[in-house]
Amino acid sequence: MWRAVAVAASAVGAFLASKKAWSTLQESRGMPSPVNMIVKGATSFQSHIGPWSVHNLTLGLLAMSKVVEKEPPPVPGKPNEDLSKDPEFLARAQHWRAMSEAIYVCEGSSFSLISQLPESTLVHAEWNPDQNSLRPAYAISIDAPFNAVVLTIRGTSNIIDMLIDSGACPEDFHGGKAHAGYVHATKSLLHEVEPHLKRAFEQTRETENERGSQTKLVLTGHSLGGAISIMCGFALKDVYPDLECWSYSTPACLSHDLAVQSASFAISFLGAYDVVPRFSVAAVESLRKQLEEFDWSHAKHVLRHDPDWQKIEKALSTMREMQGKLNEGIDGVRKHMGGGEEHEEQGQNGEVQEDNGEDGKESHQNEDGQTQCKRPPALYPAGRLLVLAADPPGCGKIPGFRSGVPQQRNYGAYPSFEDSLKVRWSLHETKPDEFLKLVISPWGISDHMLGHLCEGIGYLQAHCPPLSLSSSS
Repeated sequence: MWRAVAVAASAVGAFLASKKAWSTLQESRGMPSPVNMIVKGATSFQSHIGPWSVHNLTLGLLAMSKVVEKEPPPVPGKPNEDLSKDPEFLARAQHWRAMSEAIYVCEGSSFSLISQLPESTLVHAEWNPDQNSLRPAYAISIDAPFNAVVLTIRGTSNIIDMLIDSGACPEDFHGGKAHAGYVHATKSLLHEVEPHLKRAFEQTRETENERGSQTKLVLTGHSLGGAISIMCGFALKDVYPDLECWSYSTPACLSHDLAVQSASFAISFLGAYDVVPRFSVAAVESLRKQLEEFDWSHAKHVLRHDPDWQKIEKALSTMREMQGKLNEGIDGVRKHMGGGEEHEEQGQNGEVQEDNGEDGKESHQNEDGQTQCKRPPALYPAGRLLVLAADPPGCGKIPGFRSGVPQQRNYGAYPSFEDSLKVRWSLHETKPDEFLKLVISPWGISDHMLGHLCEGIGYLQAHCPPLSLSSSS
């Protein structure tokens, strides 16, 4: 999981180092510079994560993940039996999920193959994001069986999308706060798609009388694409009052009030242990405290028979020994140079307690000259939050990579037919507050994948009344 994060960070750095990229990412249409937005987001994460030891961070996260593997936390929210047994709702959920997966291809015929829509229904598509404006890839199609014009927005798939993701520092959006990268991408996308949406609806009006139904606008997407689809919904719902948003694995993207408001027109399907809906600057700030308060004694008890734990303990022991020698050397130099007595202290378990100002938080002085801490505003996943949970987690499998399969499915925990017979799925409904705290687990990325959500929705479809296919007279 964290290797993917490191790769993304390295890619962002390499892209920004390019003179050509830098010149093409300058101010456009009066919007804030994408470069400024990206740099602000990256430096904000660094300021709140603090100058931790790489060893402390890596070993702490690994240990937390192993404990969660043995003792999975409760699934957020409460079971929603009504939606779990609603065949029409589940059919729509699976259909829009397939559309969100279809947009990960790069041309119309493959999109048609996965979405099962004729190629001729594709009104307009941009298969690559725009590096000038950071506009994500998207497609606009007419889905007659579902009476919809559909704007499908692709999730993270290349370096431009990673740049959008990295601009995580919150900024103003519709009376609240939102992920700055998504705000910028939303504005760029709306500017481009509005004429194509108008053209699509002009076409559908010619057949509405014949069909006896009115066409609605549906926005859908996965991950980054899901967040931007909901944020576009805030601007488009006044023009298209019947608008629906179907988002999958939605990231933390909106302040609390906006996240609650979005539930009136948007539905978000989330994996129970997906790390992305929980990942924001505020969540990273909270992670500092989680790591500082991590119960190593409990971890040792829970994992005492786990072979991986022995490797963690050995690495931790080596790290403590090195830190002890380093601290002794620093103390010796300070005494020789006549320095003060203050130095970094080691905790009971050998972790270095970093002195990072006011616990790594931004600060300012009030009128009395006293320093006050400014916590980063929290961001939450948007929409009506529906959580798909497998029992056992990860369908009883540890996630891994697969070869010879489409890129969208090359990582995850995919059960075979025999495996699936031992798995039970449930659908829970929850509130945004349940996703404020990071949960570090082996399934943090595999639960984010569309294939995982496909398994969950498919299970519910197999255990509810069949969808009636009889045509009305």
